[in-house]
Amino acid sequence: MISTSSISDGAPPIDPTPLVEPTPLVEPTPLVELVETP
Repeated sequence: MISTSSISDGAPPIDPTPLVEPTPLVEPTPLVELVETP
């Protein structure tokens, strides 16, 4: 069981990496402007 918690600790560091994906999500925002034009 102790070995399992060790793996959990390694997971948190990986979370910060995915945070880079949310950045691209900002691009879809401009697309909303195009919808307002029509």
